[in-house]
Amino acid sequence: MVSVVPAQEGAEEDTTPKPSKTVKKDKKPAAVVATALRKLKYSGSKPNAKAKFYIFLHSASYCPPCREEMPGIAKEYSKMKTAGVELVLFSHDAAEADTKAWLKSEKAKFPVVMISANKEKTLEKVPGYGKVEGIPHAVILDAEGNQIMEGHGAIVKEWAQYAVEKKEDNAAEEE
Repeated sequence: MVSVVPAQEGAEEDTTPKPSKTVKKDKKPAAVVATALRKLKYSGSKPNAKAKFYIFLHSASYCPPCREEMPGIAKEYSKMKTAGVELVLFSHDAAEADTKAWLKSEKAKFPVVMISANKEKTLEKVPGYGKVEGIPHAVILDAEGNQIMEGHGAIVKEWAQYAVEKKEDNAAEEE
């Protein structure tokens, strides 16, 4: 039972605003690409969820052009990471051991998604994943999943150089 107490005559009503009991801070939504990548199975390390850009490189150890490009890509990876760019290798090898041996020989240490170990429906939910018609193939996206560039794997090295130069320009402007 609820009882109502009448206000006393002559008393003023308190109109000061009361703080709400629960104050929710607006959380910044996770980047679209990072959210989709969380659902994949990796061979080795997972990608940086806070990257500004993502490069998806479709490649395989049995592919001569892929093998030719990998030393340059592996060399640029550390520069890319410091510039906020994450590279994820989507391996078309059937055996994980083949990919691991190949990357070890190239001293490549980026996240690897074994296509054969992931469900096609899960892969299709990754922005920019798409169906590739040949390898090596690269897709470059911003964190929200907007495609910036797509083409032969050689664009990875070009993009890495651009990202590093852009980072250096931004740092110089801030000084």
